[in-house]
Amino acid sequence: MKIIFRIVATAALVIIASCGKDYSSSMSEEIGPQVVNQETIPLAADTVSDNVIIKGGTKEEGMPPTPNEMISLDIGDSGKAAFLNEGFEVRLSSDSDVIGAYLQFKDKDGAVSKSYYDIDLSANGLSKKAVDLQKAYGFFSGNATAQTAKNDNEFILDVDFNSTVEPGTFCYLVCVYDGNGNISAPEEVCGTVENWGGNVDLVGTWDFTKTEHTEEGVTETVLVGENDCNELSLPCQVQELKFDSCIITESISFTLTADGAFTYEYKIIAVRRAYKKWLGIGKRARYPKTEVWIGYT
Repeated sequence: MKIIFRIVATAALVIIASCGKDYSSSMSEEIGPQVVNQETIPLAADTVSDNVIIKGGTKEEGMPPTPNEMISLDIGDSGKAAFLNEGFEVRLSSDSDVIGAYLQFKDKDGAVSKSYYDIDLSANGLSKKAVDLQKAYGFFSGNATAQTAKNDNEFILDVDFNSTVEPGTFCYLVCVYDGNGNISAPEEVCGTVENWGGNVDLVGTWDFTKTEHTEEGVTETVLVGENDCNELSLPCQVQELKFDSCIITESISFTLTADGAFTYEYKIIAVRRAYKKWLGIGKRARYPKTEVWIGYT
């Protein structure tokens, strides 16, 4: 649900980490303090609870069921960063085959919201198994840009905000449950709903210069204009399908303004060559395909 936001955010991080900056002096001195002050205001638990959109979630009045703590829950450092009109994500990992989660918001002073959400995790976000299936059928190529689960018992809990939720601080309790009625101990997370813009250090134009891939301690650097290739294969009953996927990044430019608006321009050439090897026959045919993507957002 946040696909566009994820792509833009990932592109910004990649470009900022790998390129030079053309500085701009158009930042207003008043924007920074206003945004920072607003983001430190605590949000009421009921206000947040009444204005979230959770796919697969059912809003229930009262308190969630009491945990028996027979299964585990690990969320790491996830779920602390939230964005205005977007929401937040929490990485849920357990030692059990969990099917759902309970989510309840909390005030800074400890008071919990009058309602909670019972969330069907399979309907909410991507599990590790779903991601593997999508990769096998080609929905992701190369390195996936969206945040995805890593383990079979891991899910990404996706929570959206509507336009009523303002910048500020908030807390929530989250726990998971399995099909046998076991409920993990709740994890408490406090985060900040961040506004857009306000960081003078990011204002300007960032130009992409290189990509770095690290695998088994070895780092490979691909510069602008160079081929970045991956070989994929898909075994079938009577034949083996192999794919060579190469991308040439000719240019990527990301411009950020003081109010958080952006311009994203890119020129990428994608070369995909697929060939099939008939098992037992040894006959091979090639089908080259070249695509040029030129974009402006």
